[in-house]
Amino acid sequence: MSLMRQLLFATSWGKHRSFVRDAQEPERAQERVWNETWSLLRDSPFWADRLGARAADREARLEDFGITDYETYRPALEACFAGERVSPLSNEEILFWCESSGTSGKRKLFPLTETFRRQFQRTTPPLLHQFTRRFPDFLAKPVLYFAAALPAERSPAGVEVGFISNFNYRHIPGFLQKHYAFPLESFRDSETFLKWAPLYALQTDLSAMIAITPSMVEQFAERIEAGFESVYLPALEGQIALPAGLPPLKATAERIALLKRAFLMRPFSFREVWPGLQFVCCWKSSTCGLQLPKLERYLQGRVPVVDATYSATEGWLTVPLVSGPEMRGMGGALHPGAHRVEFFKAGNAPLANELLPLWKLEAGQDYEVVLTTAMGFIRYRLYDVVRCTGYFHRTPILEFRHKSGNLLSLGQARISEAYLISALDEIGQPARGRWVFAPNAFGDQLLLYSDQEADGSGALQRIARHVHQKLCELNPDYAADIESRLLKPVGVEFLEPGHAYWTRSEHAQSKQAVLRQAGPGT
Repeated sequence: MSLMRQLLFATSWGKHRSFVRDAQEPERAQERVWNETWSLLRDSPFWADRLGARAADREARLEDFGITDYETYRPALEACFAGERVSPLSNEEILFWCESSGTSGKRKLFPLTETFRRQFQRTTPPLLHQFTRRFPDFLAKPVLYFAAALPAERSPAGVEVGFISNFNYRHIPGFLQKHYAFPLESFRDSETFLKWAPLYALQTDLSAMIAITPSMVEQFAERIEAGFESVYLPALEGQIALPAGLPPLKATAERIALLKRAFLMRPFSFREVWPGLQFVCCWKSSTCGLQLPKLERYLQGRVPVVDATYSATEGWLTVPLVSGPEMRGMGGALHPGAHRVEFFKAGNAPLANELLPLWKLEAGQDYEVVLTTAMGFIRYRLYDVVRCTGYFHRTPILEFRHKSGNLLSLGQARISEAYLISALDEIGQPARGRWVFAPNAFGDQLLLYSDQEADGSGALQRIARHVHQKLCELNPDYAADIESRLLKPVGVEFLEPGHAYWTRSEHAQSKQAVLRQAGPGT
């Protein structure tokens, strides 16, 4: 056991035990989280104005609040973004504005505060503790942690604006940061990361790779493979100079010799390039599950893939069970001590008086998630559908299924019918036959499926290009994944008129579906 692993094992043990106790007594944990949250929010301008005299009630019951969504908070947050540094929802200083895509074309901005940060990061130590228990050489070598580029924007008040993954990259405990293979400078912009970050992975052995989606890792491997002889090997041998501001490389002659041998095979093997690699951690459910077979070309059955925490910008919810007798291949146990979480059955109306506590979910059933957090959102509808697959003690094990309503989760991006309809209103719908947008079989591309073969006019291709451009304009997550080559531009695929895909959900009163959760190959 490496010294770093021993240190992480010891420092995460107490928080892992707290997670287990909360899973055994979820009622007590959820009440504690509500009291922590309400003691902060009751003095905020937003809730004082919204509730009037009731805001002073120090014993307020969560059950007395209605269900909200982002539009409930948007006016207050946009006014705050325009010039304030203190959140109107929690009365705390804003450390970072987290950016995410909205469902109606307008981006969402979320105020990350210190108490909210403490809440959502409670899911991390129990997961890290399980890593130390299952993987004996975890942290014996550096870790590859994939994150978004450094923020390029600030609010008018001077607060950074960007994706939460980069904030977390820069605010993980120092002793873990020292084990990152990617230097912070490699994240200065997407172009730098795409071209030069692979060098810092190649110059050393690794013990783990941690990413959000499998396609992040797979695309990274493809870039290495395509540029090994022309860029990366010459740079490691000192024949190509790095751009100014990037740290010098430290590849030994022995390491370079190992790489030359490993890259005689195509596709190359992760285990040959990084003999110490213990695991890859990324999302495995929904469209991310479609991406795993492409990544397996490089893993070749020799490196396990463990599921990552089910999370959103609005909150982190689960602790994947990656060790011990409760080990699961997919999904994770909801942490009752992180946020207050309620549910209603998928497909039902979202009624405040019918929300279910976490300990009343039924295995095998799908539910929508409703969150209450120290960010300032109370009974916030996340528009995520999850499935309860069992229990860890008395807390449910959840697997993300898809976005609710007319929303598709494609990697990190959330694509709604509203985006597609907006684009089609501008350029027009396909003139003939049946058509629908859906993900490809690998979950890394949105395709326009049509039962009309190409007629030489290029009409379907023009529609696909226009939809792609519109998504890039309206959806920052989609644009970022396109720029990073994690997603491919919208394409077109022909399906013969008699294909079973066209009749899966058709009935006498069926409406034209613009967006489907799954394509014909899934």
